[in-house]
Amino acid sequence: MEKNLLKGISKCLIYCRVSTDEQVRNGHGLESHADLCTKWAYDHDLMIEHIYVDAGKTAKTIEYRDDLNRM
Repeated sequence: MEKNLLKGISKCLIYCRVSTDEQVRNGHGLESHADLCTKWAYDHDLMIEHIYVDAGKTAKTIEYRDDLNRM
């Protein structure tokens, strides 16, 4: 996404979710998600208001994704 599409936006939220142990083993865990999103936010001059995390939550429903619902 180009910076000009973010004109006037200075803050962001980050949401990270990993649903399987395989994702974690392959380097796609919560920490790597948060790191990539944080880098992207800083690269686009965005201040991160909060990082929301749902570990091991199924993609079939959002009902039990506590942090997604808080967001």
